[in-house]
Amino acid sequence: MFLFATLLFASLGDFVLDSGQRILDLKVGYRTFGKLDEQKSNVVLFPSWFNGKSADLVTYIGPGRYVDDTKFYVIAMDNIANGVSTSPSNSEKQKAQTFPRITMRDTVRVQHALLGKLGIRKGFAVLGISMSAMQVYQWAASYPDFFEKAVPIVGTPKMSEKDIALWTTFVRGMGRDGAAGGGLPLPRDPRSILDLLQRVPWRRIPGMSPEAREQLGQIFNAGGLSIDIDPLDALRQFEAITGHDVSLSFGRSLDRAAKASRTQMLAVVARTDQAISPETPLEFAKTRGDRVMTLDSPCGHAAFKCEREAISREVQQFLDSRQR
Repeated sequence: MFLFATLLFASLGDFVLDSGQRILDLKVGYRTFGKLDEQKSNVVLFPSWFNGKSADLVTYIGPGRYVDDTKFYVIAMDNIANGVSTSPSNSEKQKAQTFPRITMRDTVRVQHALLGKLGIRKGFAVLGISMSAMQVYQWAASYPDFFEKAVPIVGTPKMSEKDIALWTTFVRGMGRDGAAGGGLPLPRDPRSILDLLQRVPWRRIPGMSPEAREQLGQIFNAGGLSIDIDPLDALRQFEAITGHDVSLSFGRSLDRAAKASRTQMLAVVARTDQAISPETPLEFAKTRGDRVMTLDSPCGHAAFKCEREAISREVQQFLDSRQR
């Protein structure tokens, strides 16, 4: 039986995005687990994945899981546009299409602002899965000294051409503004999303396979936990994912971006991942000299669920070795 920590909200006011636009009256949802030590040195940030909620992360927190809340103070955070934090579906001042587009860097800047609001100027580790693993890489690029350790699980520092083709085909299929854009509307019930995927023109993507379509569908399903998906919430997250590239602040040099951060990193990569290409995170880790856990799981992108016991052991060992 899992105990759900209370959902809390922090008000960050009007938040300026990379584009110069603002999210008005930004509120961020989060839950805390464990006890903050006196030095505030045991903070682990754990943001939500695509269409996920902080409540979905509960089963990954605790003794024997990804992050042990008897050792660390875990902040599970609801990302902007996920339907809990300020989003197109719940914003009182910027509803639906008027909600601005966001980037992965915006998302991480919001996370940084939340930690500042909570009085945390430096954290121990940041951990993420899939879309939130992309944010882990962005943290290392944007705030190279903030966290001592970072654990991206089935994520990437930069979307490959194959990844972009895969994801943007879906976005174009649903239309830039959901059904209003003339495309296929994203269903609210994730159980019907795989049916929608059957109608998207995947043949336009060279090398697209049924396995890749299924793995992408698993991402959209958010593990079957978040069952009320708003189309524009999903679209704003899609746009952040397809534009993700930590090298943008480094003259588009991924090599420079890799060497800029002093954060220790454990990269968990699934070689069979067809939703997010494994080649880029593996090359990034090689450039940095990072510790890598490679998985050959038949689950592909969903290896973070299928191999959770093995991943938990590896992550625990990495977090417990606190020397720099």
